[in-house]
Formats: sequence, C-alpha cells, structure tokens
Amino acid sequence: MKKYFLFILLALVCFLSFLSIHSDHVPIGQVRALRGMVCEEPSKATSFVLKEEGSSKKWVIKSKLQVSSPVHYGDVLQLSGLTEWVDPPSNPGQFDYGAYLIRHHVYGVLRATSYVCIKHTWGNWIQKGAIAVHHRIVQLNRSILPFPYSDLLTSIVFGNADLSLPESIQTHFQRSGLTHLLVVSGSQVSFLMGGLYFFMEEWGCSEGLMVGILTSVSVFFFFLTGGGFSVLRALLMSETVLILKLIKRKTSPFHILGFSLLLMIAIDFECIWDVGTQLSFAATFSLFFAAPILKKSLPEKWPKWTRDSVSVSLAPVLCTFPFLWFYFQTVPLLALLSNMLVLSWVEWVVGVGFVSACLGLIWRPLAVLPVQFSGVLIRVLDVMTEKLSSIPFASLYARQPSLLEAALCFCLIVLFFIFLERKRIQWLKRIGWVAMGWIFLEIGIACLPTHTLIVTFLDVGQGDSILIETPLGQSIVIDAGNRLIDRKTGSVILDYGERIVSPVLRYKGINHLDAVITTHFHQDHVGGIPYLTTHFPVGCVIDNGLHDRECRAYFQAIATQHLRHLTAQAGQVISLGYGATLSVLYPGKVCENFSNKNNTSVCIKLTYGKISFLLTGDLEEEQERELSDYSVIPLAATVLKAGHHGSRTSSIEPFIQRVHPRFVVVSVGKNNHFGHPSQEVLDRFKQAHISLFRTDLDGAVEFSTDGNTLHFKRYKQNVLAK
Repeated sequence: MKKYFLFILLALVCFLSFLSIHSDHVPIGQVRALRGMVCEEPSKATSFVLKEEGSSKKWVIKSKLQVSSPVHYGDVLQLSGLTEWVDPPSNPGQFDYGAYLIRHHVYGVLRATSYVCIKHTWGNWIQKGAIAVHHRIVQLNRSILPFPYSDLLTSIVFGNADLSLPESIQTHFQRSGLTHLLVVSGSQVSFLMGGLYFFMEEWGCSEGLMVGILTSVSVFFFFLTGGGFSVLRALLMSETVLILKLIKRKTSPFHILGFSLLLMIAIDFECIWDVGTQLSFAATFSLFFAAPILKKSLPEKWPKWTRDSVSVSLAPVLCTFPFLWFYFQTVPLLALLSNMLVLSWVEWVVGVGFVSACLGLIWRPLAVLPVQFSGVLIRVLDVMTEKLSSIPFASLYARQPSLLEAALCFCLIVLFFIFLERKRIQWLKRIGWVAMGWIFLEIGIACLPTHTLIVTFLDVGQGDSILIETPLGQSIVIDAGNRLIDRKTGSVILDYGERIVSPVLRYKGINHLDAVITTHFHQDHVGGIPYLTTHFPVGCVIDNGLHDRECRAYFQAIATQHLRHLTAQAGQVISLGYGATLSVLYPGKVCENFSNKNNTSVCIKLTYGKISFLLTGDLEEEQERELSDYSVIPLAATVLKAGHHGSRTSSIEPFIQRVHPRFVVVSVGKNNHFGHPSQEVLDRFKQAHISLFRTDLDGAVEFSTDGNTLHFKRYKQNVLAK
C-alpha cells in the first residue's frame, strides 16, 4: 500500500487545490501609489517584483524609466503608475500569464510612471548573500571563459537567472530533450549533497556536524539557484533523509517523497500546479519505482553500468512523458539516448563547476585551471547536444491531449511497471497492444485526411499571421508577426514566430510546414518567419520576389536552411486536395516600381467548395481598385481579411462590394498608436451588414468548413457558433 500512498495523496491535494483557486481582480487603468520592497533580484532592467509594505500582496512592476541606478533586491521604493490588465490567452496553445501570476501570488501588474528608491535594505540576509555570490560566480566564469561557454557553465551548475544564452544553444538542448539541464533541478542538489556527505563521512565527521553543515549548504544553495520548486523538493527530501539518519530511523522512499510533498504544500499550497513541481516529483518517483524494476528486467549478461544507465535514463523519460505531452505537446523520441550519453558528463560539469566556483570565491587564481577544465567539458557538451539535435525527428509535436487522456497515459505506464515487476506477461502484452493502438490512433488523427479546411487568423498584435490546415492535412503559414530588436544590444526582445506561432503549431501537433508565404517585407509580417524556417521543416517559401535589404534575417534563414524559394505571380493556382485551391490574385510579373511596400503584398484567394477566403495582406486603395477592375479570378468571398489592419487607406467601398463577404477579419494590435482600425472602415463594414472580427478584441479567430457550412470560434470569448 505504501507504494501507492503518493497517488492517493496527489489526487486529494489536486482536488483541494482546484477548489482553492481564486483571483482578485485589479481595476484596470487605475492610478495607484505603492510603497514596498523589491522581493526578487530583477532579471530585467524594465521589470521587477515588489512586495507591498504592510501587506502580503506582490506586484509585477513594469517600467521603461531612465534611472540613475538599477533596482536590486531589498530596495524600498515609492512609486506610482497605472494598473494593467493581464490578457487571457488569445491564441490556441498560448501560455496563460495571468494564471501563472495567480499561482505565484501576484496581485496585479503596474506600469510605473515614476519611482524613487527610499532606502537600501538587506531583506532576507541569506537571500541577499546568495544573490551577491551568484553575481560573483557569473563574473568569475565570464572573466575566464569566452561567451557563451561561461554563461552555459553557470546555467548548468547554478541556474540561468540573469543569463541570456544564444538561441542556437537553447535550440540544441530543446531538440535533444535536454532542456532540463539548463535550469537547476533536484539532481544538482542530490549530487552536491551526496558528494559532501561522502567526503565528510570519509573524514570521520559526526552525524550531528554533518547534518548541520549539509543543511546550511543546501539552504544557501537553494537561495543561490533562485529557489525553484524542484530544488525545494530535493532540499526537503535530503533534509528528511538526514534527520531520519540522525535519529536512527528508516522508512520507505515513497513516504519520504510524500512527506516532502506535504511540506511543500504547507509552504505554498498552489505549488502542486507548477509544471516544474509535477515534473520533479514524476522524475523522482520514477527513480524509486520504475528504475529498479527496469534494472531487474534487463538481461543479466549486460554489464552492470549499462543496466544502471539504461534504467536510470529510461524510467524518467517514460514517467514524465504524459506531462511533457500535456504541457508542451512534445514527444521526446531521442531523450533516452541523449540522457544516457550526457547525464554522466553533466555530473562532471556540475562537480568541477561547483568546486571551481568555491575556489574562485576564496581567491580567483585558484579557480583559473578548474574553470578552464570546466570550459573543455562544456565545449564537448555543446558539440554533443548539437550533433544529437541534428538527428532527424529528435522530438515530435503531438496535438495536446485532454487531462483525462494524459492521466490515462500515466496510469498505463504505472500499470506496465507493476505487471513487469510481477512478470504478468499476458497483461504486459495487453498494455502493449493498447499503447500501440493509441499510437496508431494518434498517427491516424495527425495524418489521415479530415475533409475539413481550417483557417486560423492568429492574434500577433499589430501584425498578421494566418495558419491554413488543408483537408489533406497540409499546413501553410501566411506571415508570422513581428520581431522586435533592441537597437542598443541587438538582442531579440520579442519574436512572434517564437512566442505565438510556434506554440500554436505545437498545440495542433504540426511538425512540418508545407509552405510559408510572406505577403510583403514589412517587419510586422515577415519578422517571425526566420524562427519558423529555422525550427520547423519547411517545404517551400513563397513571396513577392523582391529582395529587401532590411530583411536580412529572412533571406539568411532561407539560404542557411537551403529552402525552396518561389515567387508568387497572379494567375498561379495551387491544388490543396479535395477540390480546395489556393489562387494568387496579385502581384503581377513586376512590382518593383512601387514605393509603398504595402502595395506589393501577395493577395491570395483560398477556395473550398462553396466557402472561400480572400487574404489581401496590406493592399491599399490603389491596388484594391486594380483588383476590382481587372482581376480574372472572381473576388467574391465568404471571409475577407481586411487590408492593412483596417486602415482608412484600404477596404474601399467598391472593393467591399465586389468581394461581398459575410465575415471580415481585422488583424490589429490592442491600443496601437496607428489608430487602426479606422472608424470610417468599421462603418463601411457595418453598413454592408458584414460580421466583424478583430484580433485585438476576439483574439485568434478560427474558421472551419467542410466546403458547405462554415463554423467559427473566437479564442478570447470561446464562443462557438455557425
């Protein structure tokens, strides 16, 4: 019974935690004055967390004010600003920032218009000291190793707070199923505590002294790494083991795991909903429960180290799979091989990195050789992850399962290990058949024709992005939103291809894009495309044929990935299967003479049976008139994507009359400074009795059709209608 105690406990806690979820709504746009202490070391100069004085409320403070000195943990500030509303997810698969703030007990978001530092305090002196030590370690590694290996070493050993690793390194770790190495998890704590315990036991230290030293080190390491839930779990478990050893008591590791969970709930009741907590407990449970069973089941003729490596690597991969599938829609096909090859190497990196940091804190010259040796290990690790990530289908995306499906998947995995331990061969075969049937069902859902055309107008702020899913299961992306760059540092502030479009593709289980179409070379359309072409296999890229010097990243990504690059020309018709077609209406053979890039936009008509979509990019009045007068292909369409975000220079009355749509979608950013959409244009749509959707108000708008009937869904309101 004790092995299953954790399952009963988790179910009870989840139920109680679900009942306890609530949030206080902060009035929007309210002028607010606050006084409080910065309770976390800011990772960005423009954002920090403030704990209100005389209250337990925490606020996220956003500010772009120029200040004489940066804000640090412990500073007491007096500030004023406007409260902001945290928008709910407006796209399928989008991260729910509001729910994240609720789980972390943040009361509201304030856009600061002014603030002054009243005084500097220590706050929690352990946390203050840990922050100072972390900064010294970062500077130590940066002074000896070149970037990015210095920051990669610090990230693996002590966490990645205040660090910005290159996108290429993050991509290699992600594709090879090793992202968990870039953040401090319980494994670092266990390795550190185990190593210290071994050495102190060899030196003959008393158990009381060992408990005192290990407790002090583990608590300081908790603050040093930023205090994540997975580190807290490892700390509580190690402390429980030490105390049990001190009082000469033994118990089941499952009881220790369950007791640690109870302590975490007592500290923070909503921690159970943290993804890191769930993954940490699932991985630890797998090492106690599944790994020993796997080791016994492997052939005895295998070397002991091989059986240990396979069991310790495979068990966490299997037990954490349902969580990865549910939260990240990821199927880590290469994770077993990656972890087998890399984990032992990473233990050396952590050990040498920790020792070198300790030596550097005493006297920098002592750390030069150990840090350089760590640098060699890090370089080898970087090469290993790069090679692993280049293996085709290292990881796949699968459509997001329901909570019930994920729970059933986890139960099947647990049952598999139970029957494996008891050698119930018949039941193992049955579970195997169920698993195979489930896999083939998922493949069938993903690959078999659906006879349904789905067109999703994504909410990418002041920009455009459209996802087309054809009846044959093909996927086409038209534009991918903006890519904001910091002019001073050249770093990427926000990439909508990464932040919005990619999560949508993962959520829908899309692993390959048959085509990416760029309507024209304005950043709010082309900005996110380089990320997509780099992180997804792409069949071809289609644009207007112009070579814009301002879009170097776009053309560089096409050249680097050796993608097929085509030019759209009026008259082209692409068959999408089951009678669905994609027709190019504009531009013609030559569009170089246009000084206005908007009028070089590729205009497309998507037709399936009786339903059609007219997608006009940013075409303005001049080209709308030309299409109205000279287009060979009929303009009439069921759904119109309004040109140029609904500006007054587009959507002229003759053009609307020719198209005669039932629905119009305006892709526009909330409170944009361009004043889009124009009230004049909105009035035209209203007078023509056209139903209007706006991505700033409705979020992503998804249309689905079988060629006869049309359904739509607004993602902000979650309304489904015909």
